[in-house]
Amino acid sequence: MITIKENLEILFAQDPNVFIAGDLLWHPIEGNNKLRQAPDAMVVFGRPKGDRGSYHPWEEDNIVPPQKNKSSSKSSLPATAPAKRPSSDAFRISE
Repeated sequence: MITIKENLEILFAQDPNVFIAGDLLWHPIEGNNKLRQAPDAMVVFGRPKGDRGSYHPWEEDNIVPPQKNKSSSKSSLPATAPAKRPSSDAFRISE
């Protein structure tokens, strides 16, 4: 997880408008704090680098992360994959 995030930071180091985060809560709908995810790695094009407590698209020019990554082990994959897929599909985010 850390290696993926750090490599993404290296890849986009020269672009000030690519936000990279790891294990950061993402809330897709304003006012609904129950719908959230914490992808292992998230790439958001068009948003400046910097620290955030969580990612709220309504505070980020309504830019939804087009790419997020959630790693799973053999033991956690069957239990976690179906639960995480619907919100990603609903917001057209590639994983």
